[in-house]
Amino acid sequence: GVFGHGYTYSGHPLGCAVASKVIDIYQRDNIFEHADRVGEYLQTRLQALADHPLIGEVSGVGMIGAVELVADKASKKPFDGMKVGQFCAKAAEENGLIVRPLGGNRVAVCPPLIIEDEHVDELIEKLSAALNVTLDWVRAESLARRIRCEGNHCLPQSARRALMSWPTGLTFFPASYSRCWD
Repeated sequence: GVFGHGYTYSGHPLGCAVASKVIDIYQRDNIFEHADRVGEYLQTRLQALADHPLIGEVSGVGMIGAVELVADKASKKPFDGMKVGQFCAKAAEENGLIVRPLGGNRVAVCPPLIIEDEHVDELIEKLSAALNVTLDWVRAESLARRIRCEGNHCLPQSARRALMSWPTGLTFFPASYSRCWD
C-alpha cells in the first residue's frame, strides 16, 4: 500500500522563507533571552497566587503557566467537570485577559514572548481579579463545601478598600464577614 503523508503547503518555498526570516528576527532581537528572563518573573508572580483559596497548585515553566482550581485547598479535591475553569476564563476575558481553560479546572496563561515585566504585573492583577470573581461564584453556587478566606478575598470590594486603609496588624472583622467560611 501507499503511505501518503505530507500536506499541500509543507516544504513550500514561501513558507520556508518566512520561517527562516522569523528565526533571524528572533536571534537579532534576542527574543529567547528576553523570554527566559521574563519567564522567570512570570513564574515568580504566578507562585504568589498559590495562597488564593481556590488554587490547589501553580505550575509552569518559562512563559507558560497554569493554576489548578480546587474545591478543597487542603485535600486538593477537584471540582466536578470543567465549569469552574471555564467560568474563571470567562471572568478573565471580561476583565481584558485571555486565558485558556484546561481539563481538570486548570487555567493556563501563555503570554507572547515579547511581554515585559509591567505586562506580567497587569496579567497577574487581572487573573487575580478573575479568581476573586470565580470564588464569589463558587460560593453562590455552593460548588465547594468549605473555602476559607485567606486575606481579604471574600470581602466585598468596598470592605476590601476599607481594610486596605486600616492600620496593619488590625485583627477585628465585623461578624457580617463570617461568610469567609462556607
